[in-house]
Amino acid sequence: VDAIRRAAVLLRLPQTTAVSAGAVLHRFYFRRSLLDFDIRSVAQASLLLACKLEETLRRLQDIVVVFYRMRMRLVQADGGQCMYNGIPTPSLDLQGAEFMELKQGVMSAERHILRELGFAMDMLLDHPHRYVLQFVKSLTKSGDMASSELAQVAWNYLNDAMRTSVCCEYAPHEIATAGIFLAARRVGVKLPTKPPWWSVFDCGQQAMQRIAQRILEPYASAPFTLDEVAAQLGSSRGRRGGRGASPLGSLGTPFPETPAPLASPHSEDAAADDRGGHAPGGGASLDSERLQEMLQPEESARPRSRSPPRRTQLA
Repeated sequence: VDAIRRAAVLLRLPQTTAVSAGAVLHRFYFRRSLLDFDIRSVAQASLLLACKLEETLRRLQDIVVVFYRMRMRLVQADGGQCMYNGIPTPSLDLQGAEFMELKQGVMSAERHILRELGFAMDMLLDHPHRYVLQFVKSLTKSGDMASSELAQVAWNYLNDAMRTSVCCEYAPHEIATAGIFLAARRVGVKLPTKPPWWSVFDCGQQAMQRIAQRILEPYASAPFTLDEVAAQLGSSRGRRGGRGASPLGSLGTPFPETPAPLASPHSEDAAADDRGGHAPGGGASLDSERLQEMLQPEESARPRSRSPPRRTQLA
């Protein structure tokens, strides 16, 4: 998922596209084993599908080239240092056999993802990022600096939640509530308790705390690169010696029959266009001016005008 987010930044994709790609990746590997499919091809195919779902199209060639350059950037020399540190990485020949092999691998992974998920991809577009700003807006005063900081930190925690599989186990509005819970503790903002603020968003306290613990789990260990994961899986395939059962329970699929994604109560106001954001430790963040604009209360409710349906006259 970290590689998908970095590739999305290089491809100038919005944050919602990276979140959709992470959801596709997690849901696919909830149904299939990591030992059966190359993680690098599946990551690229997930980003390609997310671009189509979010209507932020990028060419397959561009996605393959970006992932290839990211991989070359991590190649280490004999001394343990990055071979291409501070210098351009070698380009990928678009007419060569290596590019064609990588392209075919991504296209094959895309077909497997669509077939495994039953082509039901529209449910994956409901993300916690679409709810968090509206939730913060309803909890805090408009124009307050604490409100902006709370929204920014909650957004960052939701980005980190994509490194876990909570998107396959809980509804998006519950994940957004857990992100606000963690952000309030980090920023030091006191939220209403009578009635409990999380109950307003249709989320239980125990579910919120369990999600918060899952979001914090990746902080205890350093993230792995795609090459490291692929190398570990390759050695596991060799030890398995065929297509039998995997001897490593942690690498197998925990829930092969994953239910459909849980849906949150949809709100047009909550489905705002979200961009940017990374982990609380650093990286790009949500634009402050855009954040202030989205947190401002609406001065007047303008009725939506709908054009009458066209009528065709029969001759």
